[in-house]
Amino acid sequence: MQLDNQVAIITGAGRGLGRAMALELASAGAIVVIVDINRENAEAACEEILGNGGKAASYTVDITKREAVADMVQKVHETYGKIDLLVNNAGITKDRSFLKMSDDDWQAVIQINLTSMFICTQEVVKVMAAGGAGGNIVCVSSLSGNEGNYGQTNYAASKAGVIGFVKSLSKELPRYNIRINAIAPGFIKTDMTDRIPEAVQQKIISKIPMQRPGMPEEVAKVIRFLASSDSDYINGQTININGGIYV
Repeated sequence: MQLDNQVAIITGAGRGLGRAMALELASAGAIVVIVDINRENAEAACEEILGNGGKAASYTVDITKREAVADMVQKVHETYGKIDLLVNNAGITKDRSFLKMSDDDWQAVIQINLTSMFICTQEVVKVMAAGGAGGNIVCVSSLSGNEGNYGQTNYAASKAGVIGFVKSLSKELPRYNIRINAIAPGFIKTDMTDRIPEAVQQKIISKIPMQRPGMPEEVAKVIRFLASSDSDYINGQTININGGIYV
């Protein structure tokens, strides 16, 4: 599953799952464009890839801003002459029980987790569709988007929206030689989940048939598969990566 010189844009790639995805795709030969709102994280991830002999560039972008995204996409296209892959990974949580959830809690999560995906995908598709070369898009949903979760009405709604977004575009984009899929990770060990109290973590793990959290590298390998020609006939699907907690 080599990706030699494929140009891959990954949002939210400065840390966590996105960083693991960037490292995995770079190890397969891709030119990885790391997009993150945190300049320090983006540059550190880029330097790690370059230090390992890979190819990468970093852009500090607020992906909720149309002009900023369009500018980044144009620069990437001008630099490399193409965009082969977009991984819509960036996301946040602002957990609250429903009656305590503020308008800001709701809007921020929807804006970053869903609206930014619309913006990034639309801008990249303009490039992929022009000239007929096509491309490939992977969007990150979540276990919460499948089954919901207490205190995550905003997050679950955004991640369920990702699944509907992908299903709809899987019917529109093939005419441009573009396919699109989603992944839905479950409980994955990252900096964010490490902040969850140990007792709560153990309660979650006890419900997972495999009795352990997933690792970022395990999610990244699925991204690599979906980015490769080995998955050429997979379109409009959501692949669950959750140890069997939701099937």
